[in-house]
Amino acid sequence: LVAYAVGDKEVAASGNSASMHIIQLTSAAVVKRRTGEENPLTGGVLRRRASRRVAARIDHPLENPDGPSPRRLAPETTKPKTTPKKGPATFGGKSYLFASISLGTGVGLISGYTEVTDEKVPNSMALGAIYTQLELGYLITQQFSLNFYFRLGFLPISKEVKDPEADGYTRPTCSGADCDARAARNARDYIGLIRVRWQSRRLLRADLPINLRWYLGGGVGYGAIRHLVKARLGDPATPGSTKDVLDTDRSMGIVPNVFAGISLCVVRSCAVNVHFEVNYLAAIWDETDKNTLLHLDFSLGANFMF
Repeated sequence: LVAYAVGDKEVAASGNSASMHIIQLTSAAVVKRRTGEENPLTGGVLRRRASRRVAARIDHPLENPDGPSPRRLAPETTKPKTTPKKGPATFGGKSYLFASISLGTGVGLISGYTEVTDEKVPNSMALGAIYTQLELGYLITQQFSLNFYFRLGFLPISKEVKDPEADGYTRPTCSGADCDARAARNARDYIGLIRVRWQSRRLLRADLPINLRWYLGGGVGYGAIRHLVKARLGDPATPGSTKDVLDTDRSMGIVPNVFAGISLCVVRSCAVNVHFEVNYLAAIWDETDKNTLLHLDFSLGANFMF
């Protein structure tokens, strides 16, 4: 005879099936009763008493020391890790140098006399040189830089202006080495500036591969600004000895500069940009016929930060 407690725990045992014994339990036991069974003492039917079972929670599941490591489940209160969404890329802080290259042309107010034909020019606007400009600088901050600017322009003047005597024309007022030097250099102009440049933050808030920014700045330097002027070469007193040509008006001296533009970032870091720029220039000297108070350049180019 074997007696069990709850959980199939053996609490007492004696004898065998052929020899019945009365035994004393070593610990309290709960006997499960089923509905409809007869009470052997009273002969009545036993009432069903529902037993409440509580599932035991296993804090640490059994592990097989020779088997693979079991997969441990995360506690119910643990939330899955999420990667925060990145916002728009910002202008990095690792760029130190600024470089820009552009092409363009301009217009300006002319005064004084033409360089070779020595004719009085009207006080009006005239077309300037076709030029290329190069700018190199140091980024003091990621929005502010100190730059060196150089501009070299070329003017399509008439070939007779470069060497009029070769075609049988005479210069009206000059001769010798002075005229030769003047004619040799009036097909180009040049400007050198030291200037500062400040650029805005991104104008578009969305996280896009392209973006827009605007910029402005100013500087000062020295140079010569030339404009194309229609003139007449030869001796007007002699019929058939003159010819209409393109000469130049020259302004040179101290050159102040103010500029502004807009740039299109073509990479997320904005380290490469395509820009359109407008420059205000003037040339101021003690000789009034060499002055110009208004010249505008229009440039299209690209700039880089690295």
